[in-house]
Amino acid sequence: MKKNCHIVIARHEQDSVHKWELVNSIVLEWNNNNTNKFFNVGNVLWKIIYPDIENPEYNILNQKLNNLKEEWGIIHHISINKEIGKSDYNAADYIQILGITLDGLAEPFVLNEKKAFSPETACPKCGYSDTFSKVQVKPLMVNEKLLTHSLEGFTKPENVDWDVINVSGGRMLVSKRFVNTLKENKAGGYVLRKVFQPDGVHYSERVFQIEVEKMILIPYFQELNPMINAFCDECGASIKAVDEEFKVDENWTEGVDFFSRHPNKSTMIYVTNRIFTILDKSDLFGFIPNDIISNAIP
Repeated sequence: MKKNCHIVIARHEQDSVHKWELVNSIVLEWNNNNTNKFFNVGNVLWKIIYPDIENPEYNILNQKLNNLKEEWGIIHHISINKEIGKSDYNAADYIQILGITLDGLAEPFVLNEKKAFSPETACPKCGYSDTFSKVQVKPLMVNEKLLTHSLEGFTKPENVDWDVINVSGGRMLVSKRFVNTLKENKAGGYVLRKVFQPDGVHYSERVFQIEVEKMILIPYFQELNPMINAFCDECGASIKAVDEEFKVDENWTEGVDFFSRHPNKSTMIYVTNRIFTILDKSDLFGFIPNDIISNAIP
């Protein structure tokens, strides 16, 4: 399984003009001396992409950026992406699931987004925040007539609801058919939150918000050696890149078929291979596998 990498250094995350000037000089030096180069995005961030993290240059740059963070406090973010095929999903212990999105259509899908979520809240430990950091304070209210809306690039029968839908703040809605599939196969470790119809009074019988009971924020290797500190143990954000793969202790998921890699337990949802295989064969509309995680072997 091939892996690629995106590295970003953003201007707004550096706490002084001097640090951003230092970033600019370091990037210029790197670009003058290396094959793979940073490119500027709107004068607000530098980005570099490595199609293959086996490239020796990547390891050199990774070490250089980690040193800059320790010495100067310069913040960067590394995103390692796996090029995953069907055989990888079939062999994985856990698979992240996603859905289609109905936001961005002529009419809004989530009708009370501003009231349902508080503003993004930064992690009290590492300071990281993103759209997933919004705290949900009220049930969602959705435009049910969009549940059958056709989407370019996806197919489903006309007048049939989508089964998995991504919504605001990284949350996920699932259909009654999805829920029945879980119940029939005795899936454990999830909870359903009711969603309002457009009138804001009656609950929907067509979609439900899914959450999970278990969260896993740090990998097995960091549990063994907390000094590695690759992931924030408060919010799960990636703090620095390491060569180790994110794996979990199989005992952490005993008795459950779901876990989340986010403290809100509604985002970055993974299912066991058993449940993934069942869902994948159920012809669900909008069901999309994404990342994979394996159990660690002690």
